[in-house]
Order: sequence, then structure tokens, then C-alpha cells
Amino acid sequence: MAMHAAQTQTGGTNTTGGEGQSQGQAQGKTQTTISLLQYFMVVIASITAFGHFVYVHLAMMYAGRDTWLSLTLGCLIGLMITYLSLVHVAKYPKLSLTGLMQAAFGRWVGGAMTSLYVVYFLFLVALTLKLVAGFMTVIYPTTPSVAFVFSVLAVGAWACTKGIEVLTRTMQIILPFLIAMGVAASLLSIKDKDFTDLLPILYHGWPPVFAGSLIFIAMFAEMIVFRTFTPHVQSPEKLPRYGILLTGIIWAMFLLPCIGPIVLFGETIAKSLAFPTYTEIQYIQIQNIIERFDIFGVLLWTNGSFFRIAAYLYGATSSLGELVGENATTFAVPAAMLAGGAALCMLPTSREEIYHYMSTSYVWLSLAAGMGIPLLAAGMMSIRKLVNKSNAGGQKGGSGKQQKHNSGSDNRRRSGGRSPRGVVE
Repeated sequence: MAMHAAQTQTGGTNTTGGEGQSQGQAQGKTQTTISLLQYFMVVIASITAFGHFVYVHLAMMYAGRDTWLSLTLGCLIGLMITYLSLVHVAKYPKLSLTGLMQAAFGRWVGGAMTSLYVVYFLFLVALTLKLVAGFMTVIYPTTPSVAFVFSVLAVGAWACTKGIEVLTRTMQIILPFLIAMGVAASLLSIKDKDFTDLLPILYHGWPPVFAGSLIFIAMFAEMIVFRTFTPHVQSPEKLPRYGILLTGIIWAMFLLPCIGPIVLFGETIAKSLAFPTYTEIQYIQIQNIIERFDIFGVLLWTNGSFFRIAAYLYGATSSLGELVGENATTFAVPAAMLAGGAALCMLPTSREEIYHYMSTSYVWLSLAAGMGIPLLAAGMMSIRKLVNKSNAGGQKGGSGKQQKHNSGSDNRRRSGGRSPRGVVE
């Protein structure tokens, strides 16, 4: 009985093929763990500030006063993306992004797919650096853009060299202050807002709303980078349930930034502003206490960009390190230099060109990287598992028949060709 159980367990392990091997490798390399709270705070910190300053504006250019409807629709679809992704994580908790690609597509094709993800993550780092440098040159026009690029990048690279625990604890400390400043900015400007500017709803119809929702769906698709964090998470079986709560929190945190510039400036002016949420913060003034509140907007933008850059740098270096069998911190500085060089190449590009790219071609790139390939990988893993089970079942049946045949031959030899009762058959 014990031998049969051991054989069954071994067979079950073999049926998963490269999947089990990848899980074992990921588990062997995991040295630190983070809590569920830390994991979700990393997600929120990495998307909130950048989303407020960039994605809200991109969606607003399409949907105008109906941006909040685009947000709602995008969050509903994002909920499905997040839930399905976290269900797969709960099923294979120690399977990182690199392990997922190799388990689904094999060693070589999976390695090539992982390399593409590394390039994609570094591209997002460079894109973020370009946008934050463009924003900071508006605030500090006499400071060269290169100074902003390498100062933010240096801090992000340093955080990556210290590992995931330092990264998550830093975000856990700073994020509550950023959330408090964001909420205060929305509430302090409420006296100057005219909420009738949100009417009439759907004045331009559904097509602009659908176009704006793609921006927020792409934002959720970018969360594929956090697949590199999940092998370190404690209690991964709880991730799907908390993922639903996460989507609700994101919707609540983006609702006021989607509405605020519209009801403060009107639809036409809000759509024409380069940074509508920051411009909204500039109008806040607390007499005899704080004359300029826009400094808090700068803090939100710079710290949020740091979180985003650090998260994607970690995703790139950890994926590359697992792919080649080296420590992820080995690649932190080279990866940061590559991203910095790409950001410098983007500096001559105007903000309007970057926004046009991010609201058109980049949306489909993000959807392919965050939805298409992971769904294909999950499907390939299921097919591989079924094929391996079928092959294992056939081999088990064949070995059983062979064993029965050998047993019958041995009995006939021992009885001299007679049946056990001595009757010749």
C-alpha cells in the first residue's frame, strides 16, 4: 500500500513535467516572504500616482466627462483579469513568470518569451522616466532632464539591489502618506467644483467610453509584472479573494481624479491640460496655513514614479536572474543603465507624441503582454497536463498487462503446463 502510494505520488509529480521543475527552482531560490498586505500595497503604490497623472488624462482625452464610466467599465474587466490571474497563482503558488513561460512553452521558447518580458519591463521603466522627467522640467525648467532621469533611476536601482523585502517595506511606510495627501487634495478643492459639469451623461455616446476604458484595462494588464512577486507571498490561496477587494480599492482611488478636473475646469479645458490632476492640486490654497499645495503633487508624482520604476526593475532583474540561474541583484545596475539609456533616447520626443502612442499602439501591446500571452500560457499548461496524464495512464495500463502476462507464464512453467488443480487445459 505504501509503495503503491509512493508510486502514485511520483507519477503525479512527473505528469506536470517542466511545471513542477520550475516550481521547485522558484521555491529553492525564494529566501524572503512578504505578507498579503505588503503585496497589495506594492500593487497600489506602483499604479496609483502614475495612473492619476497619466492614465486618467489619456482616458479623459477620449471620454471627457464620462471618464468615470470608462473607469468603471475598465475596472469590471480588470476585475476578471485580476481574478483569473490570481486563481492561477493560487493553483501554482511557487511558479514565477519565468517558470510559467517555461512550463507552458518549454525551455527554449519559454526562455525567449521571458526575454521579451524583460525587454517590456525595461521599456516601461524608460517610458516612466521620460514622463517624470518631462513633468519635473515643467516645475523646474532650469534643471536638466538628465538629472531627474538618473536621480530617480539611481534610487530605484538601489532599492532593487536591497531585495524585495526592503522594496515592499519602503512602499508600506510611504504609501499611507501619499494616499492621505491625495484624499486631502480632492477634498480641499471640493468647494470650487461644479458637479453639474458631469451632465449630461453619455452625451457623446458609448464609443468614447469604450475607448477610454481600454486605457484602464491596459493599466490592469500591466500588473503582469507582479507575477514576479507572487512566489514570495504568504498564504497565496487567499490572493483571489483579496484581488476582488483590490479592484474595488483601485476604483475608489481613481474615481475622484477622474471627476475632479472635469467639475473644476469644465470638460473642454480639462481635456486640453497636460496634467489635469496636478493642475487641480495647484488651485488648492489654505489661507494662513499652506499657500501652495502643489508641492504635495510633486511628492505624489516623484514617489509614485519611484515605486513604479522599482517594481518594474525588480520584475526585469528577477526574471532575467531566474532565466540564467544568477542572483537577481547582479543585473540591477546593468538593467537600470539600459533603461536610463532608453529614456535618454526618448527625451527629444514630445509629450504629445508619447501620449498618442500610449493611447493607441501601446494599449494593444500591454493587452498582449498582460492578457494574451498569460492566457495562452495557462491554456498550454492545461493541455500539457492532460497529455502527460494520458501518457502516464497508457504506460500504467501497458505495464499492468505485461505484469499479468509474465505472472501467467511463470505459473504455467511451475505447473508443467497444467492448471493448479492438475487438469490439463
